[in-house]
Amino acid sequence: GTYSHARDLVELLDEVGLERTSLVGGSLGGRVALEVAVAQPDRIEKLVLMDPGGPGGDWSEETRAGWAEEEAALERGDLDESIAWLDRGIAGIGDDVEHRAPMYLNRSVAHMQAGRLAEGRADLERAVPDYAATGNEVERAMTVHNAGYAALLAGDLVSALSEMGDAHAVLASASAVNAAICEL
Repeated sequence: GTYSHARDLVELLDEVGLERTSLVGGSLGGRVALEVAVAQPDRIEKLVLMDPGGPGGDWSEETRAGWAEEEAALERGDLDESIAWLDRGIAGIGDDVEHRAPMYLNRSVAHMQAGRLAEGRADLERAVPDYAATGNEVERAMTVHNAGYAALLAGDLVSALSEMGDAHAVLASASAVNAAICEL
């Protein structure tokens, strides 16, 4: 079938037998949680969103066309083509750290879904100084925390615990939801 984070989440809820649940999501996860809540509102008890991605913005036709091509590649399950589009986007952004950091995050997810954990982690590590340069300490800490998850997936427990620990104070002070996530 075609690629869909929201459908994957619904299938997971079905698999574990959750007919009704609460969803918490940040960034892309917030967007996915929102899509599930819109598609199946009777299944969602509570919805907590932190900086969910969404449509909109004053973007050029060229940018919108690139996003459409990347999304089409994801729909086909072609992660390599999606990564190629993200590569072009990152190159086009240049030194614009505010927009480059989220592109690194998106590409890290595609790399990890393709089983290339080292490349995914490298993109997370590239995003950290970009978020630091923008002054967005919460996004920087979330990125460090995600790099910890990537290390855990790669079997590097020591690095995973270190990176997640480094991010804990900032995330825990940002919100009660972030504090709870840090304890997982």
